[in-house]
Amino acid sequence: MLPAGLTAVGAIVAGLYVALAVRGPSRAALGAKAAAGLMFVAVGAATAWRVAAAPDPALTNHPQLTGFALLVLVGLVCGLLGDIGLDLQGLTAHPGPLPVFTLAGCGCFAFGHLLYISAVYLVWRPAWLVIAGAAAAALVISFGVIWVGQRWFGFTLGPLRIPIGVYAFLLALMACLSWACFLTGGGPGALVMSLGGTLFLASDIVLSGQLFAPGKARPASIAACLVTYYGAQFTIALAGGALL
Repeated sequence: MLPAGLTAVGAIVAGLYVALAVRGPSRAALGAKAAAGLMFVAVGAATAWRVAAAPDPALTNHPQLTGFALLVLVGLVCGLLGDIGLDLQGLTAHPGPLPVFTLAGCGCFAFGHLLYISAVYLVWRPAWLVIAGAAAAALVISFGVIWVGQRWFGFTLGPLRIPIGVYAFLLALMACLSWACFLTGGGPGALVMSLGGTLFLASDIVLSGQLFAPGKARPASIAACLVTYYGAQFTIALAGGALL
């Protein structure tokens, strides 16, 4: 099966990138990172093709499933663009109070999560009460992570406090809404999205320490961030297949 084969190759490429990244910045690491990003996009594209080509006439909600897979695919492309933005920030000494490439990268990831959230809603159509509960939980999680980071780990957000807060809320909302859909009978597809969203949230919690707490970018934290990040993206990329 094409998505599974691409995922296996992608896992190897991502593992190579993690091994290179913990040693420090290098051209080889940048190349491996680009390849790993292209691989999770390729998995998303293969999954979307598989969903769109599903021949079973019993799939009466086939347009919604195809829309889900396409939304996820575009979200994965946004993730790849977000990676590029963060890389450019590391390579460019931009003057001024705002790290523009970090903002651009986070903006791409935020838009990607809006697409993931839209995909979840398109298929499972959760009730407004479920959405409200997920939003409340996401607000608590995002506020709690930022508060703990600033109070106990020395996060310095400065003028990024509001955009990072909005991004953290969207990140948590995707995970919370997916879990809410799964717990209300969403089935294996919702479970896969839930696991992907949870891994993404864990990855960005670790990443926030590297970006906003000087001296926290140690090899172990870099590896933890990247393993959970690629685990999240490849899991999300496969979610459409779990709907068939």
